[in-house]
Amino acid sequence: MHLDGQFAKNVILQIKRSATDFQMWEPPHALFAHMPNTRLALEFDLAHEYTGHDLHLAWEGPYMARVWQFETVPGAPCKRIADIVAGTDRSCGAGAVTAVAGTCDARNWFGHLLAGAGLFCPWSPGMESRYQG
Repeated sequence: MHLDGQFAKNVILQIKRSATDFQMWEPPHALFAHMPNTRLALEFDLAHEYTGHDLHLAWEGPYMARVWQFETVPGAPCKRIADIVAGTDRSCGAGAVTAVAGTCDARNWFGHLLAGAGLFCPWSPGMESRYQG
């Protein structure tokens, strides 16, 4: 956090979705709330071996919606992960979204017809209500 605001304008700091790796759900990383002057990228773990669903179909759309809607400071304006990554009301600008994915040399990249569905999710901040249910 002590480096907040000290990066060049073209730098985007990539932060893992959460502080602990290989867990299906835990709160997003605290750095999202504590680096208001740095462009941030959100990294999703979409490889099925990370999410523990390597043996059956798992689509991460609802999970990603929960992450986007997470409020780093409950009730505060522009403190949702979606707002932070989009750069809403942040002087430093928008960040990015990245994903760790388990592509391979299979004809369909994943070895299963629907295993890569999370990578092709039509997604942008503001669309999270589409995946509620």
